[in-house]
Amino acid sequence: MRPRSIASLWPLGVLLGLALAVALFEGSATWHNLDDGLRSLDFDPERALLIEAWLAGALFAFGGALITGRPWVSSVSAVGFVGLTYILPLGARLAQQAPTLFGMRERVSAGAIQHNQVVALAVAFLAAVVAAAVADLLGREMRRHLRDRQSRTRAVRSGLLAGALVLTVVLATGVDPLLRVGPDAGVYSPAPVSVRPVSASGPPAPGEPVPTAGVVRQGTYYSAVMREARHFYIYLPPSYNLSSAAHRHYPTLYLLHGDPSNSGEWLRYGTPAVFDAGFAHGDLPETILVMPDGTGHVTVATQWANRRDGRDRIEDATLELVAYVDQQYRTAADRQYRVIGGLSSGAYGAVNIAARHPDVFGVAMGFSGYYVAQGPVFGFDRAYVDSNSPTVIVQRSAAARTVHYILTVGAVDPYRSSTEGFAHELRRLRVSIDFELIPGGGHGGRFFWGGLLFGLGVIGPQLASVSPPTNPR
Repeated sequence: MRPRSIASLWPLGVLLGLALAVALFEGSATWHNLDDGLRSLDFDPERALLIEAWLAGALFAFGGALITGRPWVSSVSAVGFVGLTYILPLGARLAQQAPTLFGMRERVSAGAIQHNQVVALAVAFLAAVVAAAVADLLGREMRRHLRDRQSRTRAVRSGLLAGALVLTVVLATGVDPLLRVGPDAGVYSPAPVSVRPVSASGPPAPGEPVPTAGVVRQGTYYSAVMREARHFYIYLPPSYNLSSAAHRHYPTLYLLHGDPSNSGEWLRYGTPAVFDAGFAHGDLPETILVMPDGTGHVTVATQWANRRDGRDRIEDATLELVAYVDQQYRTAADRQYRVIGGLSSGAYGAVNIAARHPDVFGVAMGFSGYYVAQGPVFGFDRAYVDSNSPTVIVQRSAAARTVHYILTVGAVDPYRSSTEGFAHELRRLRVSIDFELIPGGGHGGRFFWGGLLFGLGVIGPQLASVSPPTNPR
């Protein structure tokens, strides 16, 4: 009768599990340390809070199942806890905090909010089931409640089957955007516009429709240094394919992704829609966007540099892409109209490439980046590290000091000190620089976008000054 009497205490156990989760979730020193740890790994506050909610639910389920021996009740109760304390408030928060873009409040997708809530809840359920199953097995072993080996085997198989089923559902619905971008992934988009972009080359031909959106295309080019065809995305602005713009050339902006990621990262941040809106409102000049792939063979994270041992020559491959794009598309092939920018490690890569090749790029933009080379890519060779550190390069190279640097970073960001240190050095050397400290804490999408829009506001007039080519092709 003793086992049954203990099991009958499951409501008390669930309450104790709830108390454990709330105690940790509501500001204990342990939880603050966890939060600081997540942010040190470049998780912005929204994504850190999401992960913390999952962990709190798992603790709830673990504590409840360990005490009561009822893993399913504990799991469902834990999911309810996460739903009430995080999922429901998340929806209201996302709906209320829609940002303003080009003077207009962005649209909020209720469907995207609900999708993200469902995905977050599914992950919470998976974490709770696994935690409760582990606690249940541990508790049963401790109290010797399993009467025979067969019942234990059935319990383990049931737990594994349930976990595998939930994991399959979660993977199918796509948790990646929530971890990579944040809970607001896909929620916001520019407000619809009535303004229609017209080619700077003149009015459209009679009967020629004027598009309000640019076109995103996938492309490949052969990289001799990498000995392979490499992938990239390119965005052509709305007027690019108009017959009246047949001889118009456009400034080019190369956007580098962070790590671990790929050439689609800026697309996942909704870049084409934002640029369409900026062009339509007249706040941004029509620009060709190029989004390369910076992954390597030896390591995924290449820092957009050439490895010290001669392999994974991503810097050289990026320069090959510049030459390819200038040959295949109507670009204004001049350094003053060619810009490179990036986020996080892509910020380092963009500034490093421009500092090392000031004849190619006239403007470099770094959003939440660092500016001293780091990582095994550089072979722990001090001389090679220095030759790939923008902070050192601008001290040694007069040509690198001709680049216009635009740097932004969040007020609470792991790379704030690195960014401010580099900005201070540029000012000391009297190099052209614009710096913006973005209020708030985080290392995520809204801070990257805040940086990009700040940078485009600075260089917009320069990009808009592209003159028709002497010999249009």
